[in-house]
Amino acid sequence: MLGLILYISLMMLFLGLAVRSAFRPAGTKTSGASREEAGAPGGPEAGNTAAEPASLEGVLAAQLLRGEISHGQYQHALERLAARDDVERPLSVPRNGDSGAGT
Repeated sequence: MLGLILYISLMMLFLGLAVRSAFRPAGTKTSGASREEAGAPGGPEAGNTAAEPASLEGVLAAQLLRGEISHGQYQHALERLAARDDVERPLSVPRNGDSGAGT
């Protein structure tokens, strides 16, 4: 009986640690180099050593997760990005069943 209690306690401890590390705020993760050493914008007062998003969509998603923008603002920004992308790189629809494969 004592073994079962010990086993359950250890499993709960490991589960708690896994959940805690999965939901840790982005500013508490370390990558080995500080933002100052890496020459990243924001300096040490930014307090975020996690890698910066590589795309505008990634920046918006990070802002949404940090609570800096609302869901509506996020959706509106993505709609504007899609509209801009449609103007800059429009998709073309194949004509007469031509898939365009191999051309």
